[in-house]
Amino acid sequence: MFISVHTQALMFYLPAALSLALLLLSFYKAGWSQLWACSMRLHMAFGSGLSLALAWKFLAFSINDVFILALGFVVSLSLIFGFYFSLIIGALALIFLHLISPLPWQNIAFHFVVCVVVPASLASSLLRLLEKTPGLNLFFYTLGLGFVAAMLASLATGISALAIFYALNSTLYWPAWDHREYFFLLAFPQGFCNGMLISALAIWRPDLLKTFDEKRWLDQK
Repeated sequence: MFISVHTQALMFYLPAALSLALLLLSFYKAGWSQLWACSMRLHMAFGSGLSLALAWKFLAFSINDVFILALGFVVSLSLIFGFYFSLIIGALALIFLHLISPLPWQNIAFHFVVCVVVPASLASSLLRLLEKTPGLNLFFYTLGLGFVAAMLASLATGISALAIFYALNSTLYWPAWDHREYFFLLAFPQGFCNGMLISALAIWRPDLLKTFDEKRWLDQK
């Protein structure tokens, strides 16, 4: 990495403090009893973390070992497991990724904030917004959250990374800016893949979606 010492310290300590606070809150708030009560959900959590790590390793876009655009499957995690568990699973995926990849560990907190916290927060915020919308139906959930939220998360990941690089006057800003078209090119396929996954689960296994309430999304009169 070619980042100044001052910038490198800021990119480590500030995200690290935020990551630690969010993870402690997540471990406290997460409904562990619901996860342990269903072995399938427990297996899905471990499998999702492993799959996300492999997707980041082979498919994510990065510059000089710093992710600026990762696959938006964190949106699916937040819909399947809820906001807090999505942060925990995303953190475990990043740890596994750094164990199997020659990535510098000082970037892990930055990756967590940009690639996990940002998309998970966006998906959770959009979910709360849609729940207040009258006339809810299944398409609001599958298209609005599975498809649109993943596209927006893809863009938000790249934009937030650019904003941090710019605010810290990092030399990574211009290389990232030169690749800004990837933010838009990869938004649709990410939305498509997430949309298919969430649609399939909502139709065949809605019980595996923690954020899906059949009475709310299907029984609206």
